[in-house]
Amino acid sequence: MPPDRSFALEDVKRLVSRWSGGFAWAIELATDGVSTPVYRLKRGAETRYLRLAEQPGECRIAEKRAHDLVRDRGVRVPEVVWFDPLAPEVNRSAMITTAIPGVPLDRAIDTDAASAIVSLAGRDLARINRIPVRGYGWVVAVDGDGGLIAEHPDRASWTKEYRATVDGIPAGLLLDRNRLADTIAEWVAMPERPGSHLAHGDLDVSHLVCQESTYSGLIDFGEIRGADRAYDLGHFLLHDGERLSASLLPALIDGYRAAAPDVAITRREIVVQAVAIGVRALSRALRDPGSPYTGFLVRRLAALLDELAISAAPTR
Repeated sequence: MPPDRSFALEDVKRLVSRWSGGFAWAIELATDGVSTPVYRLKRGAETRYLRLAEQPGECRIAEKRAHDLVRDRGVRVPEVVWFDPLAPEVNRSAMITTAIPGVPLDRAIDTDAASAIVSLAGRDLARINRIPVRGYGWVVAVDGDGGLIAEHPDRASWTKEYRATVDGIPAGLLLDRNRLADTIAEWVAMPERPGSHLAHGDLDVSHLVCQESTYSGLIDFGEIRGADRAYDLGHFLLHDGERLSASLLPALIDGYRAAAPDVAITRREIVVQAVAIGVRALSRALRDPGSPYTGFLVRRLAALLDELAISAAPTR
């Protein structure tokens, strides 16, 4: 569902004025209208970001709590400086955060430092993925002890959504639906080990921030979910090479393993997870005829399926 924008800029200005005690901030839209509404607030040398929930009446208390939890673990993410669970000016929750200095990695000029930046991000990702979540899927609530709660009570009900998406993939896309279905079945059959953990949910180079070839932090927790430990690695693999030509997954895994040497995740698990995420993303992209994202996903899924077939072939 696309974000609802039934509010006006004047509503946003009134909200910011209430937060700032009347001090004037320059306000500009920081997103392109297809994701969470985000506004950049500037006053002199200071920059803040206002993140709004996507739908009327929606509360993002879980997103706010996730920021607090990951910062407590030393992860470099924005600090939440103000939160209203239901801001009356816009009829949804509003969160104002500090700014991570720098630019997203996909916009950085110095790509030679990309591997080192992504390796450090892998360490942060491992810390994020250690946070337990009760249930699977979108993180939607917080319990009385401050723990995160997801929409599905168990892994079986969560993976059911992904199994159903294969039926919506048309035969004319040059993808073997039987191989897709078999790969999803392999992913569904993987055991819960050791249960659900917090996933960033939308990890790619556009959400890794760097400044002067140095890693600054990780942004955008608008798609957090309870998931398997391989979820974020699979999402990153799915989009590896989409924005930057070099493959950066090996660097991400190196950093991840340095921070979580006790976690064993195989390459095959990551690829299978990437296929599951890709099939679901493709089913949504097909609702937008002519979208270039559809073509990208078809090519990536075909390549990932070929990799799985090669890895499963007997050696002589």
